[in-house]
Amino acid sequence: MLLSAAPAEAQPADATSANALAERLFQDGRELSLKGDHEGACAKYAASLRLDATAIGTTLNLALCKEATGKLATAWGLYKEVASRSRGVRADRYDLATGREKELFPRLSSIVLEVPKDLPPGFTVRVDDVPLDSAAWGSALPIDGGTHTVVARAEGREPFETTITVAIERERKVVTIPALALAKAAPSPGRAAGEAPPAKRSQAAPLALLGVGGAALTVGVVLGIDVLMRAKGPEEACPSPCVRGSGAALESQERFDALERQGLASTILIPAGAGIALAGLIWMALPERGAKTVWRPSLGARGAGIATTF
Repeated sequence: MLLSAAPAEAQPADATSANALAERLFQDGRELSLKGDHEGACAKYAASLRLDATAIGTTLNLALCKEATGKLATAWGLYKEVASRSRGVRADRYDLATGREKELFPRLSSIVLEVPKDLPPGFTVRVDDVPLDSAAWGSALPIDGGTHTVVARAEGREPFETTITVAIERERKVVTIPALALAKAAPSPGRAAGEAPPAKRSQAAPLALLGVGGAALTVGVVLGIDVLMRAKGPEEACPSPCVRGSGAALESQERFDALERQGLASTILIPAGAGIALAGLIWMALPERGAKTVWRPSLGARGAGIATTF
């Protein structure tokens, strides 16, 4: 009280400026109210109160403004504040605020929050992002008409959220909050949230590689053994005397050329078949992954095979 009675020149410059701006905003609000622009007036009164929260007259005008815009619950709360702060100080304000408070009370809409019996740890409820104390659960809470969002959360549980629409007057809305479900497990590393697991890989392709490789390897080994068994020295291939250009010499050369081609085929088929079969085995042993595996034939100076890219 002593501070409020001190001369203006004793107040800090920033406080004086704030009070002057609060008064200007209040006067602008009064002008808008007289013009019927209650929404604009409410914004001015609220801004003025943020600069000077002790101004009971501004609070009273904000209450009247909120009532005019249909925010009955907010107006009712402001009237109660004005009545409490004006008791024994300003009889006119006290009488006006008390009368409006009593007249509004039966017209108020309300919301009742019904929560589960067994509450998980950390259970909270918010209405329009305003946390509600547990003592308020189950009671009829005055609320302005319009659309509101109710959110319930708890540790390790999926949140519950719902949107309700409440009438401006005399509606009692009950919101039943169900038991919150356990939170879903986090997605495994390397997989984006919401991404479906990759389809189970078919074993047909690696089995086919294994079969083709095994067959090629078998043919190559058989051809190679046959070459080794049928190979003979020059004397045995062309009995002495071996005359160049004779029938025996030509026949010997043909057999030698055929064995040479068979040996070359064996040399190619054995490593190629082994490589293809090994690729099939590796493919079957690899874990299933989202990345694509590319298989392509490879042919070089030292033989043929299968190249893989993961």
